[in-house]
Amino acid sequence: MAVSKAEFGSDVVVDLLKLLGIEYTAFNPGATFRGIHDSIVNYGGNREPEVIECCHEEISVALAHGYAKASGKLMCAILHDIVGLQHGSMGIFNAWCDRVPVMVLGGTGPMDITKRRPWIDWIHTALVQGNLVRDYVKWDDQPANLASVPEALIRAYRIAVTEPKAPVYVNFDADIQEEVVTEPPLIPELRRYRPPGPIQGDPTAMEQAAAWLVGAEHPVIIADMVGRNSKAAEALVRLAELLGAAVLDKGARYNFPSTHPLDLSGADRELLAEADVVLALDMSDHPGGDQNHPHLPERAAHPQPGARLPAPAARGPPHPGGHEHRAPHPRPALRGSAEAGREAAGGDQGPGRGPREASRHAAAEGTGADAEGLGRAPHLDRQADGRGLGGDQRRGLGPRQWGGGRLATPPVAHEPAGPVPGP
Repeated sequence: MAVSKAEFGSDVVVDLLKLLGIEYTAFNPGATFRGIHDSIVNYGGNREPEVIECCHEEISVALAHGYAKASGKLMCAILHDIVGLQHGSMGIFNAWCDRVPVMVLGGTGPMDITKRRPWIDWIHTALVQGNLVRDYVKWDDQPANLASVPEALIRAYRIAVTEPKAPVYVNFDADIQEEVVTEPPLIPELRRYRPPGPIQGDPTAMEQAAAWLVGAEHPVIIADMVGRNSKAAEALVRLAELLGAAVLDKGARYNFPSTHPLDLSGADRELLAEADVVLALDMSDHPGGDQNHPHLPERAAHPQPGARLPAPAARGPPHPGGHEHRAPHPRPALRGSAEAGREAAGGDQGPGRGPREASRHAAAEGTGADAEGLGRAPHLDRQADGRGLGGDQRRGLGPRQWGGGRLATPPVAHEPAGPVPGP
C-alpha cells in the first residue's frame, strides 16, 4: 500500500494514471473535468500522462483507439459531461466494435445540487451519466467519494485490457475532483491486480475439432480478428500448413500473410461450397462469415450439406450489455488445435504436409499442377501476373519493425512495402 501525496481529489486521479502507465491523454477541454486538467499540468508536470488537445471529443477517443492498436498500450480520453460524452460516443462505439481498449474518463456535476451554478451545471449533469454509453462499453463507474477513486480506476484498467478488450468509462463528480484531500487515500500495489490470462478452450471440444480437421477432405479456416495477438497469427499459419487448409481472411486484423499459398481470401463462394469442415476463428459476424450475400446463389452461400463447423475461438456479434465478455482468445485455442491436430495426424507429417499442400502450393504458384485436390475450381488458381485471388492490394505487405519495434503488428499490416510515389 502507498499513500498519495495529493492535495486535491483530481491529484489522486493523476497519481493513479501515472501508476497505471498511461502515457497520453487526449481531450477537448471542458469545465466539468477542469480539476483533472489542472492536476495533469500543474501536479503531474504534463508528463505521463501528457495532454494532447483535440478539437472534438470523437477525435480524442479515436486517437486513443488508434494509439492502442499501434502501440499495444492503453491511452486515456477525457470527455466533458453529457455533450462531450455524446460527441465521443461514436468513437467509443468504434473501439467497442473493434475490440480495442480505451480508458474514457469524464466529469459531471457537482452532484450536490447546493453547489451547482444556475442553469449551466443543471443542464450538464445527469443522474447516471454512464447510461448513455453503457451498451457499448465493457464497464462503467461513477465513484461516490474520493476513497473510491483508486479502486474505480484500477478496476477499469484491468477490465479494459482483459480479453476480449474493450473501452471502459469512469466518470468523476466535479466536486470530488476539487475536494481538498484531508486523508490521502491508500493506493494498493498494482501488481496484485494484473489482468487474468486468456480463457482456455474445452480440451474435449478441441480434440474433437482436431479430429474433424485432420479427417477432412476440404477443410477451410475463416479468420477475422485472430491477429489481435501477433503470436496467434503465427499459430494460424502453422495450423493451416499442418492441415493444408485454405484460409479465408476477413480482414479485421492482420490474420494471415496474403502472399502465403494457402491464403485464398476472396474465393469464399467456391471454397465454402465444397468445404466439409469449416473452422471459424475469432469471428465478429459468424453467420456472415460463411456466406457472401446478396449476389451468391443459395447453394454456394453455405458449406456443403453435412459440413462440420467447429469454432473453439469463434464469437458472435458484439451484443450490447456485455454478453460476450468471456469469449476465449484465439491464441490458446490455435495452439491447442495445432497440438491436437499433430497428435491426431500421427506427428508433424500430417495429411496437410503431403499431396494436398503440395497441390495447393503448385496451383498458387501457377505451375499447372492438378488442382482437383484443392477442392476448388481450376479458374481459382493464381493469375499469370502473380496476383492472389483477392487482388494484389495486400501482396508484399505484412508485419515489420518500425521505429525500433514500437509499433504492433496490426497497424503496419497494410503499410506499403516501399515509398509512396510522388506526383
